[in-house]
Amino acid sequence: MTSSTKVALVCLALVVVALASGYLIGSTTRTTTTQTTSASQGLHNLIFLQGFTCLGQPQNILPWSVTLSNGETITEPPNGNFSNPTITSSQAAIVFKVPDGNYSFKISPIALIPTNGTVEINNGDEVVTLTQPEICG
Repeated sequence: MTSSTKVALVCLALVVVALASGYLIGSTTRTTTTQTTSASQGLHNLIFLQGFTCLGQPQNILPWSVTLSNGETITEPPNGNFSNPTITSSQAAIVFKVPDGNYSFKISPIALIPTNGTVEINNGDEVVTLTQPEICG
């Protein structure tokens, strides 16, 4: 199993747990899980999730990106065209592997809330759930 497949499976498991716990529905707060990944390397998952629904169906903006204060940026999908955004029903997640510490972040596009902030990683994974203005038509 490739490392990207493992990350995807961990992310999917966290999404299921978050949905079951009610963290993804209209939440703008951070939630901390107790699961630690890559403990021998001291790295943890910092997960950014879009968690929007319209009539019970996921509605997420693509492309989107997250930039951390350590200079790392991840865009989903890779090489996404920001001048031609689309709405998708697939779950949207961006996952960074980071050591303990405080990380400022910036989200694009600005339709996602919060557009920036700071998150603390302290011996565990962290999930930042994003919201957006109503997009149901």
